Amino acid sequence: MRSAAILTAVLLSLLHQVSALENISSQYGDTISVPCSPGDTPSQDIFMIKWKYDKEDGTSGDLLVKRQGHNATITAPEEFTGRLSIGEDNSLLIANGVLSDQRTFTCMIVMASDITELAVEVFIHSE
Repeated sequence: MRSAAILTAVLLSLLHQVSALENISSQYGDTISVPCSPGDTPSQDIFMIKWKYDKEDGTSGDLLVKRQGHNATITAPEEFTGRLSIGEDNSLLIANGVLSDQRTFTCMIVMASDITELAVEVFIHSE
């Protein structure tokens, strides 16, 4: 019985993968394109893309969700109002980049057999 529980835990951990942190830079005032690159995964295999961000208190906040065959649903807080969209390649687009956008954004990719999270650290340059 215990070995079945351990095997289940191991299998579940394999389903949820987190990749290494990627870094990108953007200029203040520009549109920031935060990549979400699930490798060679065909877009029809992706059920859902969810974008999150790291808050100053260390917790995670939701930004938007894009389900297969549906438009993106934006759930972002006021600081992102009117500035978020999702690109054709599932990248997070943040219009009019500001210094407070300098943080970690995470793309969660949900497929039938896998869940992968890709974290991207964004740096904003003012000059």
